[in-house]
Amino acid sequence: MSLVSIIVPVYNVEKYLDKCLKNLVNQTYSNIEIIIIDDCSTDNSYNIIKKYEKYKNIKIIHNKENLGISAARNIGLKQAQGDYILFVDSDDWVEKDAVDKLYNLINKFQTNIAIGESIDIFGIYKRGKNPKIIIDKLDDLRVNPNLISNEIGVVWNKLYKHDFLNNTSFPEGLVYEDIPFIYPLLFKAEKVAKTNEVLYYYKRHISSLTISNKFFANSKLLDIYSSLDIMKKNCQKLDTFDYYKDVINEITKKISLIPLIEIITWVNIDKQDKKIILYLINEHLKNNFDTENIKDWMFVKERYDKSKIYRTRIDLLCNILKQIENFNIDTENPLEEAKKHIKKIKS
Repeated sequence: MSLVSIIVPVYNVEKYLDKCLKNLVNQTYSNIEIIIIDDCSTDNSYNIIKKYEKYKNIKIIHNKENLGISAARNIGLKQAQGDYILFVDSDDWVEKDAVDKLYNLINKFQTNIAIGESIDIFGIYKRGKNPKIIIDKLDDLRVNPNLISNEIGVVWNKLYKHDFLNNTSFPEGLVYEDIPFIYPLLFKAEKVAKTNEVLYYYKRHISSLTISNKFFANSKLLDIYSSLDIMKKNCQKLDTFDYYKDVINEITKKISLIPLIEIITWVNIDKQDKKIILYLINEHLKNNFDTENIKDWMFVKERYDKSKIYRTRIDLLCNILKQIENFNIDTENPLEEAKKHIKKIKS
């Protein structure tokens, strides 16, 4: 039976940590090691972790300083001895047979990646459905590359063969760190095994960046564009960029819309500042991706037409984009200039 390494970065998740770890130590698949990286938690997380020291298959690492989730995961990867890798965020939880199901799936279809379905949990509400009929299948991404653009760009609902990762690491100091990690691996994998069975529960709460800062200017939101740049470079290193170029551009367009809509909702900056920030983002995207103007990307608008709120915001976004076409801000690095502009406003 192959060893599976489960990497769990921890930072201030005392409300959720016990449930996460309890489900991991009680996995039906017995040959696992659980690597817990405590990233200098300041709440009760450390004491909760200590309760699990009695388990022989648990390895606990305490960082001397707070390094962020990417660095914590990278530390876990360096420590992992398993033939397979699973990432679990410490405020989430998995089904007790999740490792078993993913391990059997990856071996049944002889792939390097197996993917399980997930459900979002926000308070008492759930987004996603448990299927009545369980379907396992093999997705051939070379035959149908568009399947990748429909895949959620996260690392935590997937089991990976360790040697397939080949020293792949997470970019440190950025949020949206999953994007440059998972998409290049999917392109490299060519085929992935999937099940529609729900195995992972993703806990959304008010402290997450995309929720707590939704209406207030935050330069970290623009990290998403840095992550997209790294994704592109990683694909070029793996010699998959040319084959999947159209899909990479589709992913970029889809993901890029998220911060654009959020910038429209920021209430602590005026309209002129929003125009400047959007102009700089537009210039960055023109320099790095196959587009002349993000206004041309509004094909995604159709996906939001059922929502009056999103439809209104996208209409507003389109109007602002029309107004910045004649802007001319001289800068060699428009993305960094946009981040500086936001920080200047906040200070």
